Amino acid sequence: MLWKMPKVKEEDILHYLGSQMMDELLHKQVEEMMTLLNQDVRCQVIYRTLPLENHQCRYIKLQGKSIQALLKESHAVIIMAATLGIKTDRRLRALEISDMGKAYVYNACANAMIEAVCDDVNEQLRRQYAKRQAFLTDRFSCGYGDLPVSTQKAFLQVVDAERKIGLHVSESCMLVPEKSVTTIIGIAKTVQPAIVRGCRVCALKEHCEYRKGGTVCER
Repeated sequence: MLWKMPKVKEEDILHYLGSQMMDELLHKQVEEMMTLLNQDVRCQVIYRTLPLENHQCRYIKLQGKSIQALLKESHAVIIMAATLGIKTDRRLRALEISDMGKAYVYNACANAMIEAVCDDVNEQLRRQYAKRQAFLTDRFSCGYGDLPVSTQKAFLQVVDAERKIGLHVSESCMLVPEKSVTTIIGIAKTVQPAIVRGCRVCALKEHCEYRKGGTVCER
């Protein structure tokens, strides 16, 4: 389904730029790249609710201790996929050829945008399930903890993402379009603690560009 483009906060863009200050020059660059991004983006989201039996889903093999810990009190899961569309990839590749500085800012804007989309969907789902006296876990993506990145293929298949929103996965398990997210959210009968926080759950922590720069990806 098409999703309304969310408002992206400057502090979130700064986060992805690895910066703490927005001077006049950077502010102008961000405005310029956000204008291009708003022209390029076609937000699409799809999700499906599936039951769990003994912490396992009939349609997806959920491997690893991390996902089992997250879903230990859940009776069902939501599988979600979101994308900004292929035009963002094309714009980013073109900018990388013509102006790497602009490409860097555009990339940060796009990262903040897809995260904002996921936050919007998450909040809508939280409100819907709260009315049913059900509670959601943190979002958990493939590559977090010991949940294999290869699980993305099953995530996309179960929501029919390629046909419905044009999202597929490469042989190396990378999402195409690039500015896309797949995630799983548990549904439980009791309030769920926030446990997906920090570098310890991330499979990329040893090669993370944020950590190399002295920061982290968590806001």
